[in-house]
Amino acid sequence: MRKLTMSEKIIVNKEDGILRLVFNNPEKKNALTSIMYSSLAQKISEAESDLSIKVIILSGAGGNFSSGNDLFDFINDPFNPSVISFLESLSSSNLPIIAMVSGVAVGIGATMLLHCDFVYAAPETYFSFPFIDLGLVPEAAASLLLPKLVGHKKASELLMLGRPFYSEEALKIGFISKLCSSENTLFDEGDKLAQILATKPRDSLLFTKRLLCTEEEAVSDRMTREHQIFRDLLGKKETQGIISGLLGKKKK
Repeated sequence: MRKLTMSEKIIVNKEDGILRLVFNNPEKKNALTSIMYSSLAQKISEAESDLSIKVIILSGAGGNFSSGNDLFDFINDPFNPSVISFLESLSSSNLPIIAMVSGVAVGIGATMLLHCDFVYAAPETYFSFPFIDLGLVPEAAASLLLPKLVGHKKASELLMLGRPFYSEEALKIGFISKLCSSENTLFDEGDKLAQILATKPRDSLLFTKRLLCTEEEAVSDRMTREHQIFRDLLGKKETQGIISGLLGKKKK
C-alpha cells in the first residue's frame, strides 16, 4: 500500500458553503504532525476570507477523531510553531466550527474541541487530557475554557487526574453538544447541521459567533502562558523520562 504524503494527511473538501477538514493519519489514530498543523492553520485562515464558506467541519478518518500529537514528530521538533498557529487560527475563527468525533479524542484531539461551536460524538467515544501524566500542562487554553464549560471541580478532576471519560459522560457535563446513536448517524447529523448553518446569512452568522466569544484576549493570553510552562516542563528530567519511555513502548 502506498504511503500517504504529509500533504495528503489532511483531506480538504469545499462544497455548498461547507469546508470539510479530515485528519487522515488512520494508522496512528490520526495523530497530528507539524505539517498537518500547518495545513490546518492555513486552510482555516484562508476560509475566513473566502466568502463562499460559511461553516467548517473537523473530523477524522478511519473511525477515530485524533489521538493527539504524533510523539515521534513532536520529540524531533518540540518547539515547532505550527501547533500554535493551528490553535490561534482555530480559536480566532469567526466561522462556525463543527467537530464530528468518534473513536478517540486525546490530548490536543480533546482540547481543540473547546474551540468548536458544535461537538457531535458517537457512542463510546474516548476523551482524555493526559498532560499531567506526561509531566506537562494542558494547552489550547484548556485551563481557562474547561472550568467555564464543566465547572471548576469537574475540570480539576479531568485535568489533574488525567482521567479518561466517554461520550455519555461528556454529554452529561456539557463537553459535547450531542450524542448520536451511531457513527453513521454522527456524520449524517453533523452534515445536516452544517447544511442548516450554510443557509444562514454569512455576516449575521459570523457576527453572532463573535458576540458569543467574549474572551478572545483572555484565551490568547492563557494559550501563551500555557505554552511557556509547557516548554519549561519539557526541559525537566522527569518529563523527558516519561516521554522517552512512551516512545520506547511505541517502537516495540
